[in-house]
Amino acid sequence: CSFTPIKVGNYVLSIKVGRGGSEYQDLITGRDTEPSNNEHEFEKACAYSNDQLVCKDQQNPYALTVVPGATSPAVSVAMGSSITLSTVGTASNFVITAKDAFGNRRPGGDFISVVMREWTCTNEKGESYLSGAGNIEKCLRKGALTDPTKTPETGTVLDNSDGSYSTSYLITKAGTYAVSVRFSGMAGAGSPFVLKISTEVADQSRTYVYGAFQSISAGASSVLYVQTRDKFGNHVMADEGEFPLGETNGGNQRIDFILCRTISNDESSLCGG
Repeated sequence: CSFTPIKVGNYVLSIKVGRGGSEYQDLITGRDTEPSNNEHEFEKACAYSNDQLVCKDQQNPYALTVVPGATSPAVSVAMGSSITLSTVGTASNFVITAKDAFGNRRPGGDFISVVMREWTCTNEKGESYLSGAGNIEKCLRKGALTDPTKTPETGTVLDNSDGSYSTSYLITKAGTYAVSVRFSGMAGAGSPFVLKISTEVADQSRTYVYGAFQSISAGASSVLYVQTRDKFGNHVMADEGEFPLGETNGGNQRIDFILCRTISNDESSLCGG
């Protein structure tokens, strides 16, 4: 006979034999510890009592322990908001839980790596795949590596010895990344994921202006551009859903242009100092 338990834990295994119903069956009292040698050698707990050999059952029932099977990358999971969203320069964390094919939690000891590569989610027209229904799947299916030759970002994976793995990363370049969780080189835990790294707030020391701001004609319209950048040098990005690109007043930064006919030495005035 054979049996296949799928849930880990401690069990009591009783083996009975006999004809008829269960009330006519008794526990088997012997065990062959080396069945491969083709010799029927039974272990029994036997002792003489009143010149009689009495054999007692000490082997059956058995204490059976069922341990997890091999790690299944497809069944393993990754959880945490930082799998899909973070900010440049921010230490971010999520947790990977290794499981076997039946969902039992593994005890640890797996080799897990986390790789993050810059991913382009736009088509030839510059339209983003991240808008509309099924955007994540569409981005992964139709997108591509931004630079295949660039060394990817990697996460630090800490084995907690209980089947869970604490994963941390810190990225300073804003953009979209494809995150792959690999178990001994095999992708799993629901990956790949699309990770969006947002920019920090604008840093005045890294922000610059360009356009017609030194010499213009009277009565003629002139345009100035301000390129906001965060402290890591990333161009500050706005939420495209809330602030559509290319629209007047798009973005999420307040920028004031102050035109003074003269500049005074009075630091308390509007254009002073």
